[in-house]
Amino acid sequence: MAKIMVVDDDLQFCGMMMDVLRAVGHEACFATDPGHLYTQLNGFAPDLVVLDMQMPGGGAPMAKKVLEKNPALLGLKILFHSSMPVDKMKHWFPEAPNHRYALKGMPVLELRKLVEEFLAA
Repeated sequence: MAKIMVVDDDLQFCGMMMDVLRAVGHEACFATDPGHLYTQLNGFAPDLVVLDMQMPGGGAPMAKKVLEKNPALLGLKILFHSSMPVDKMKHWFPEAPNHRYALKGMPVLELRKLVEEFLAA
């Protein structure tokens, strides 16, 4: 199965997502901000990142810079996840084959389905 990094400052959300992802066989790890993401990437090369747009330390823009510094992660699939409207997420991160968008508040099982579909694409 896939390696998935959940990057969100909401620890309850991270815990729920990791439980759901692990229950279907994925290896899951989390980070709470871009700095934490940087340290978590040592020894964990994700296939997919579920990335909150708004969090301490510069949010998704800074986290994306952290990911882009690692040449092994070029083309990494990123699911941007936020209460921010999708059109605003797309303003920050335009549509691309390796980008998807999801609104916060979506039931975790629906989000898991979206993750599965994205991984299969």
